[in-house]
Amino acid sequence: MKKLFTLTLALFATAGLMAQVYVNEDFNDASMPAGWTQVSLASDGGWLFGDAEDLGSSFWAPDDNGSNFAATNDDACNCDKSYDVLMLPSIDVSGASELYLDMDVNFGGFTYGGATEVASVVYSIDGGANWEVAGEIAGSGDVSWYPQSWDLSSLTGNAALMVAVVYEDNGGWLYGLGVDNVKLYSSLPGDDVKLDASIAGGQKFYQTGNDVDLNFTITNVGGNDITAVDVTWTDGTNSYTENLTGLSIAPGASADYTHSTPVTVSEAVKYVIDITAENVNGTDDPDMSNNDASLSVSGISFVPAKKVVAEEATGTWCGWCPRGFVFMEQLEDEHGDDFIGLGVHNGDPMAVTAYDNGLTSFPGFTGFPSVVFERAEVIDPSAMPAAYDNYITRTVPVAATVSVADFDAGTRELSINAKATFATEMAASDYNLVIVLEENGVTGTGSGYNQANYYAGGGAGTMGGWETLPDVVPAADMVYDDVARDILNGWNGYAGTEDVVADQTVVWEGTYDVPAEWDETNLYVVFFVVDATNGQILNADDKLVGEPSAVEDIDALTDVRVMPNPTQGLAELSMNFTEAVDVNIDVLNNVGQTVYTAQYNNTVGGNYQLDLSNQASGVYHVRVVVDGQIHTERLILQR
Repeated sequence: MKKLFTLTLALFATAGLMAQVYVNEDFNDASMPAGWTQVSLASDGGWLFGDAEDLGSSFWAPDDNGSNFAATNDDACNCDKSYDVLMLPSIDVSGASELYLDMDVNFGGFTYGGATEVASVVYSIDGGANWEVAGEIAGSGDVSWYPQSWDLSSLTGNAALMVAVVYEDNGGWLYGLGVDNVKLYSSLPGDDVKLDASIAGGQKFYQTGNDVDLNFTITNVGGNDITAVDVTWTDGTNSYTENLTGLSIAPGASADYTHSTPVTVSEAVKYVIDITAENVNGTDDPDMSNNDASLSVSGISFVPAKKVVAEEATGTWCGWCPRGFVFMEQLEDEHGDDFIGLGVHNGDPMAVTAYDNGLTSFPGFTGFPSVVFERAEVIDPSAMPAAYDNYITRTVPVAATVSVADFDAGTRELSINAKATFATEMAASDYNLVIVLEENGVTGTGSGYNQANYYAGGGAGTMGGWETLPDVVPAADMVYDDVARDILNGWNGYAGTEDVVADQTVVWEGTYDVPAEWDETNLYVVFFVVDATNGQILNADDKLVGEPSAVEDIDALTDVRVMPNPTQGLAELSMNFTEAVDVNIDVLNNVGQTVYTAQYNNTVGGNYQLDLSNQASGVYHVRVVVDGQIHTERLILQR
């Protein structure tokens, strides 16, 4: 692993080229490295060291890069981080002819409350008396890790060069900066590669029985052409090596590959995959610290039906917010039960402070109207149809169901029962449960219910008829749907209660006193299961208060699955029953149209072919009906 070399050159002899590495630090000791220093005005200690769980917070939650790193977190501190400086040791580069700085960074460059966070690399050649900017750190707009490099060759010839990383919150309450794998060097080692890896298709969850491809990228960070490299992946039990030969990867170039041995997902468990690149051009790589990657993929025992959630930041004072009304209604009309839209109000009588604060503090949020889609990204309302198409096809590891939403008219008490049925193993720390109350048909008489409308007169173009309405639509003419009335226990909801395995159900139960001014006949209970590791919504469900419970699943059904899933057209439905039954099988598209149907009498089960070869790509629902009881499986068609 990388260690710090103070005032001493680490020399690598590589094909006649000498690489002089001055600093090579991965922060794995989770403490300030020897020779490093910091300056900070913050009350939390400034730069801290640890992993993503240690250093992240609600609204700055950097992706887990599999190791410790250094970070300054303005979101967690909400203190003075206008000058957080992390300084490398003073280095003698008087004999160098070139100089480079590489590091991995996690920096969104976000704006909130009128302030924008800034990060940069600075240097001093006079012992720290004066500092100059060597280069800015570009913001990514999210919380992912990415590499950054700077050519500092103009600074060679100095006997006491100081280099530092600076974070500035510009007086605001912002997010943060993480850095890892800091390397300061002159010249390039001859045979040196960097490995990045990913799961093919970006999915984390696959039905058991599938093979999952491992994609990886080899980047030449050395000075010689890369002609051969070995790439090995292991699940902790078995290892598989790919011997790549006949390559031609020039210095600075990258090439993408797929490992010839896929991961076979045979059980509904989490597989942790470690991948390593080694034996570069038949020699040892002089810097193995960037040759490893760790991934995870989980097998699932069934494919839960997916519902997509959009949380829109809106307000009656917001003249552009009618755009949100239009596109929210469009998705509800087009996708019905598969889409859940929530209007989270700000600065008006329908605002819920905890919900508003959580939404507007989401990384990347810049203003109204904005939509936090699936708690994965911030988009404009007009982008929701495309986002829906992207997220509805995602395979998820949990089914969400609101089983009970019963209202007692005498006491105005609402009884809620929500269930999360998991298709794979997950730790309690991996998931949260969120309960939201939503009301349609909300009206009011005060001026706070007047809706500003910048589309009036048509100067801003057409917008679903709003261009024909006045610039302020009076409260008497306004009816607000999808209003988020409350979010129980705040933005993050309730922490997971227990570790789970495949086919295990976690139940949330509680009661809520419904205010007298709410119309319980238009009230919905909305339930999310959230991935606590990245904050994204895994799945959701909603239920109208007072609506009877759904038809129970089929009593005689003991096993059911659809494979392959996704399919390119032909799939097989496998079922087993405890007794002979008459069964109807229907396949419905995402707008409820039946595209395939079959009936089998006096059967105890078997394998039944489903032919969707003439259908368009998308999400389908395989419905099995026995004596009025219904079971549904989700099937994705991808061509």
